[in-house]
Amino acid sequence: MNSVFEIFQSTAARRPDAPFLCVPARAQVAEGLVLASGAKTAIAEYFNTNGTFPADNTEAGLSDAGTITGNYVESVTVSVADG
Repeated sequence: MNSVFEIFQSTAARRPDAPFLCVPARAQVAEGLVLASGAKTAIAEYFNTNGTFPADNTEAGLSDAGTITGNYVESVTVSVADG
């Protein structure tokens, strides 16, 4: 079984640009995590105070979903899923 490092070396040998192919994806994920962290804090504070989760952005004390955006993130929405 090949290690991740061996697979990476093999890929890099065939594709010299391979290490850089995932940079845009990393940037997208990083932006999502940064924007979601504000919602995470607001949801945790709401839960600690009320003992339930907020139903939406307003109840969580956040801006409207469409105003929390970035280059890759369209919106950050708080909602309670049934199930």
